[in-house]
Amino acid sequence: YPNSPSVDWFSYAGRAGLTANGLPECEGAELPNPKVKTAMHASILPGWLFLGGLQGTDNDGLVTVESAKLGRFRGCLPADHLQEVGLFLGFVLGYEHKDFFTDLLQFLVDEGH
Repeated sequence: YPNSPSVDWFSYAGRAGLTANGLPECEGAELPNPKVKTAMHASILPGWLFLGGLQGTDNDGLVTVESAKLGRFRGCLPADHLQEVGLFLGFVLGYEHKDFFTDLLQFLVDEGH
């Protein structure tokens, strides 16, 4: 899909699973790499395995960190794909999706959007 130069693109990537540390995938982002590790929800564990979670490829169960990067890469979230939007485990080991979206809205306001 072609990117429009008139649109500001920002991206975040989820990383979950007890082996996920975001190295090196999350390094160099605008936000620091979270130290928290988040358990993977059982329903998307097969996706995490398929995407190379056991081999060290950080992903959120549906998308790898590298594939999630688009435009300005803001950083990694210590959450699986379901937790990112508040499904099933909402608050897990320090990740709260509502706080993320509140911070995202403030960021967009600060950026003039």
